[in-house]
Amino acid sequence: MLMEKQYIGQCEIPNMTIRYYMIKQGTYYGVELVEEQRDKLICMSELISEVAEVALSLAEKLFKNNVTTVTLTDIIDDWIG
Repeated sequence: MLMEKQYIGQCEIPNMTIRYYMIKQGTYYGVELVEEQRDKLICMSELISEVAEVALSLAEKLFKNNVTTVTLTDIIDDWIG
């Protein structure tokens, strides 16, 4: 299935670069994190809402707080719940 991405920002932490995106797949919006660690990429995405502004707000907060894929699921669960 086709997915659109809107780049939000990028942060550099020791041994890793993390890029943040708002994504759209069909009628749902969400977030995606892409971690680059030396010679590998780790990608994680979650669709969370049918409202673009909700996903954009979350993506911006994740970027501002340097969230990684390790904690993304827990943060989304807390944010939605």
